[in-house]
Amino acid sequence: MSNLRITSIEVGLSQFDIPNLGLDLYGFSLIYNPGGNKTVKAYTVRINTNEGLTGEMVGGDATGYVQLRKFVESLSGMDPTKREEIYGQAKRYLRKFDKMGMGMINVPLWDLAGKIVQSFGFGTPWRI
Repeated sequence: MSNLRITSIEVGLSQFDIPNLGLDLYGFSLIYNPGGNKTVKAYTVRINTNEGLTGEMVGGDATGYVQLRKFVESLSGMDPTKREEIYGQAKRYLRKFDKMGMGMINVPLWDLAGKIVQSFGFGTPWRI
């Protein structure tokens, strides 16, 4: 059994510009637009643990964000390596919804799992 515990989960919204990007004629799809500039928003999720490891992600949408906010505080104190228990908790909170918010916790949990494996000396961190 792991002594690792979730101490907090930070959820935020970032905004940034992407050069040479625009919208199609209908205003829906993102397209390459030389000289254009598109301001986009992205949600961020960071899982912090008692041992200083973090799991992070950028992405999601407003629906997932609202759903994530419904259950995220209930995860404090849980073992982040027990993903099935966390998914069960999320399913109970989101039983009347489409559960899009679960994806926004899934990615940082797997990011954290990868960092745990790396902390034992396995694998090579990816650099972009």
